[in-house]
Amino acid sequence: MLLAAACEGLGVALVSQLLAQRAVAQGFLQALSAQRVRGPAWACLVHRDSQDDPLARGCMQWPREQLGRSAVGTTPVSP
Repeated sequence: MLLAAACEGLGVALVSQLLAQRAVAQGFLQALSAQRVRGPAWACLVHRDSQDDPLARGCMQWPREQLGRSAVGTTPVSP
C-alpha cells in the first residue's frame, strides 16, 4: 500500500528495493537519498515529480540522522 501511494505521488516510501525495483525501473519512483540501510536492501523512494520537493527531502532529515547514529548504519551507493 505504501509503495502504491508513492507511485501515485501521495508520499514517500521506505521499502525494500526488491519490492520497488519494477516501479524504479519504469521511472515511477526515484531514490530520495543515496543512503541504504544495511541488511535487507531498503531504499527511501518518492514519486519522480516530488524528487526535488523541499518537503519530501525534509521528511528524510530525521531518519537520515538516526541512521547515521545507529549501530545499523548506512551504506552509500551511487544514484
